[in-house]
Amino acid sequence: SQAIENALPKDGNVARYDSTLWGRVGVIPPLTTAFDNEVSARQYQDVGLDGLNNSEESSFFKTNYLDPLANKFGSNSPAYLQALADPAADDYHYYRGSDLDADKASIKDRYKLYNAPEGNSPTESQSSAKTGIANTAATPNPDTEDINRDNAQSDRDEYFQYRVHLSPSELQNPDENSFITDKIVAAKKLPNGDWAEPKKLSNTINTIYNEDYPVIMPDDKTLYFASEGHNNYGGYDIFKSEWVDTLNDWSTPENIGYPVNTPQNNYNISITEKMHEGYISAIRPEGLGDYDIYKIIFNDAVSAPYATLRSRISNTDPNGINTEVTVNVTNKSTQKLIGKYNISAKKKGDFFAVFHPGEYQLEFINSQSKPYSTDLVVLDKNIRGEIIKKDFTLTSLIEQPAIVEPKKVGKEKTKPKTKK
Repeated sequence: SQAIENALPKDGNVARYDSTLWGRVGVIPPLTTAFDNEVSARQYQDVGLDGLNNSEESSFFKTNYLDPLANKFGSNSPAYLQALADPAADDYHYYRGSDLDADKASIKDRYKLYNAPEGNSPTESQSSAKTGIANTAATPNPDTEDINRDNAQSDRDEYFQYRVHLSPSELQNPDENSFITDKIVAAKKLPNGDWAEPKKLSNTINTIYNEDYPVIMPDDKTLYFASEGHNNYGGYDIFKSEWVDTLNDWSTPENIGYPVNTPQNNYNISITEKMHEGYISAIRPEGLGDYDIYKIIFNDAVSAPYATLRSRISNTDPNGINTEVTVNVTNKSTQKLIGKYNISAKKKGDFFAVFHPGEYQLEFINSQSKPYSTDLVVLDKNIRGEIIKKDFTLTSLIEQPAIVEPKKVGKEKTKPKTKK
């Protein structure tokens, strides 16, 4: 008999179980790959591949596991108490919860028990009662030994363990007998349009594990890639590295972290040209099944890029501006007034304002000056607080007298006569 959660009797009837060395299995194969519709059945079926809940595990594994553990370490030892709480070490824990928050759990700790099978498909009422969250299920499907779910048990469902030899020399120069399957390389385009021979990136990027799906950003210095190595959560994670001119090498790859990376495989990422948003393909508990597409927004780009305008307002009157200047700022695309600034004469006409990328009209109003307006364009080039220096000169209402060149006054000197 196969270990299939939904083959277990929905009412816990022991007459419909069969015992194995590893626990219990149901004697009647299920016709579907779904739990029983009755909510009360979930507590008897969603118990993991051993077919036992924690209390039943304590009895089943007492003689061969728990008693020897108690004799060796003591019945009050942390090792024994931890094993007694969950003898099969198969309890599921959702990655959110007040207990994890209280412990200030890391991402690794939050997902440490996420792949465990016992209790990984709770009903909404079970989820709400335990965590206050409506849905904490890792999967809606029962766990089964039938890995490929072809309703047959064969060697296709077996796990295999391999040992392979890897060495630095193989990593640098893999041949047809090497276990190195891929590596990230870079190639330059020559002036004639041809590509140069690919060059393997340094060991800062490449590891003895798989690196894949490299993506270079429009700035030509930011690299995203997937790796099974480096500091990851499990499987493939997405990493970021930046080119460092002074080192002539890439920076140490940085795991872009949760919620993009999870213990599941996270292969690739597509980022918009402005590098504020991106898209990933991932398997998530809230997904519709298999891989779904998700949109992400980078935390350091939640607030839009901006520039700071620093300027000084003056006019053509040599005595300067002695009255208040009002500056109205209008967004040209929406024609909405987005700001009104009153610049005191005591501030010597200094004007500061923050602008997000876009086109704006600035209107200057002053009792000593003629009305004046001008346009300001702020480009989006991943700016963060860039300072734009631009001064504005208003035309005074008082016409200034024309400047006349002074004429010389007095008798014209004559040249002395010379004797022959």
